[in-house]
Amino acid sequence: MRPEPALVVVAVAAACTGLRTAAEWLRTTKLREQADNWIATGSGRAPSDDVLRVRMDELVNPGARIELGSRFIAVGQEALRGSSWPRSPVHLNRRSVADQLDNLSALADALRDVETPVSPRGVALARRLLTHTGGPLYRADRSVELGTTLGQVLSAIRRPAAG
Repeated sequence: MRPEPALVVVAVAAACTGLRTAAEWLRTTKLREQADNWIATGSGRAPSDDVLRVRMDELVNPGARIELGSRFIAVGQEALRGSSWPRSPVHLNRRSVADQLDNLSALADALRDVETPVSPRGVALARRLLTHTGGPLYRADRSVELGTTLGQVLSAIRRPAAG
């Protein structure tokens, strides 16, 4: 039996739509990463003003701040659990994180306090700390950096005018 031509057309159209959606998601993700890098460090390829403005708004959005702050709370809880079976394939540097719980809590509180303005740069740095698996939150050989890094992120977050 041969499929109906109309069904073939519908299937091809659906596949094309799926590919366009995936391509748009990848493009948007790449633009966000590029903007985050620029906002956090001022290095790399500068995004367009429109992309930069949209991304800065996304970073300081109350919902995004609450979610990011909650993720830092979860990191602290995971460090205290100290189990040998992490919830993710990435191994948290539990000892260093446990030693920095006060700073980690202060960071989470600053992010979740949506009544107080924060800088997009500070939020981008916080996201980078959380997602960069080669950083001091995860790597034992970078343990000594964690306190300083958390302090720098907190300082950047609390300077909204500096952006």
